[in-house]
Amino acid sequence: MPIEANYETYYAIKLAHYEYSWGGRIYGGTNDNGILVRDFPSEYLVSVPTTPVNEIRFIYPRPITPKAFLDGMAEGHFSIYNSSTTTDYSVSSYSVQIMKSSDVPGSEEVLGSYYNTISTNNSVATEDFLTLPFYIRIEEKDLNADEKLILYINFFSSDDGYNDLCIGHENDSKTIDCQIKVPFAPEGY
Repeated sequence: MPIEANYETYYAIKLAHYEYSWGGRIYGGTNDNGILVRDFPSEYLVSVPTTPVNEIRFIYPRPITPKAFLDGMAEGHFSIYNSSTTTDYSVSSYSVQIMKSSDVPGSEEVLGSYYNTISTNNSVATEDFLTLPFYIRIEEKDLNADEKLILYINFFSSDDGYNDLCIGHENDSKTIDCQIKVPFAPEGY
């Protein structure tokens, strides 16, 4: 009989006045990467709503537990925003990975991944959003106390210079740009 996972929901945000260094990368602040939170912090914190990149990482800076096991189907979505006022773009493919990393450069390990090629309903109109889903199978992966959980997002589009299409990550609980539900196996698994 399969064991039902306990799901934790994380939201991807980027705070202007918070930076976190891990594994040779800096997350938050003026850098291209952000953080994962379990609850949206105060709406009065200055957040960065979008980043004009085609790939980004979000880290959960807190330790999960002394040791955790991930097993099941992670699910979520992320949003791409078109900041152009004149040009529509299309997204041709995207990938999402859940990784873990110790505080050592180059130590990222993929726990599960999802890749999708899209050719319909893939347009991002001017000053509008395209929200894309993902479902990632994770099979019996461990996460130690000295490792952090990372969400990696990458997409390809007709915006060759990646100047107009942005990944959304605003600190707004009413309009969630990016979230992931991660399956943790029950204690004693």
